[in-house]
Amino acid sequence: MPKAPGLNLSQATALIKTVCDVAGSSDFIEEARKGLAQAGVIRAVQKHNDAVLFDWLMEAVSYQGVSDAVAAGYMEAHGTASADQIAQGLDAQPACDKLHSYWQFTGCGYKKSRGSCNRPKLIGDCPLPRLDLRRGSLGRIVVDTGLTVGCRSRQKMRLQQHQPASGHQGFCGNPYQEVYAVRAYETELGF
Repeated sequence: MPKAPGLNLSQATALIKTVCDVAGSSDFIEEARKGLAQAGVIRAVQKHNDAVLFDWLMEAVSYQGVSDAVAAGYMEAHGTASADQIAQGLDAQPACDKLHSYWQFTGCGYKKSRGSCNRPKLIGDCPLPRLDLRRGSLGRIVVDTGLTVGCRSRQKMRLQQHQPASGHQGFCGNPYQEVYAVRAYETELGF
C-alpha cells in the first residue's frame, strides 16, 4: 500500500505544538491554579464557602461583553455586588414575587438604562436598581445567582440539621440549570 503524501507524525506533532505555543500559554492550567489560589477560590471550594465563590464569580462575570480595561475601570470606580449585599437585599423580603426564588426570577426584565422592569409598581422595593453595576443584565445575573446560592445554602443547612424540605421554600431542584447567566449564554449561542 503506497504511503499518502503529507506530514509525518513528528512533523504534525511539531506543527500542533507550535500552534498551541503561539495561540496560548503553555502553562495555562498552572497559571489558572495560581490565580484561583490567590483569589481564595480553591480554599473556598474546599470549605464550601459560597460567599467567597459568589464574590469571585460576580467579579469574573463583570467582564462580560466589554473590554477588560473598561470593566476593570468601572469596578474600580463603582465596586461589584457582594454576596452580603445580595443576601441583605433578598433577606429584606421584597414584595416582588420575581425575587422570592430563582425559578420565579425568569422574566424579571430589569433594564438599568430605562430604570424599568416587568413589575414597575414594585421596582422601588427591588434591590436590583441599588446595585451600581455596568449593565442591568449583570444585575439580573447577580440576583439570579444570589437566589440560586441562597437556595443551595438552605438545602445544605437542612441536610446538616436533618430537616425535611417543606413547601416552595424547601424546593430547590437543580437551580444551576436555571441561572440567568447560563440561560443568557444559551440564548446568545442559539441553544
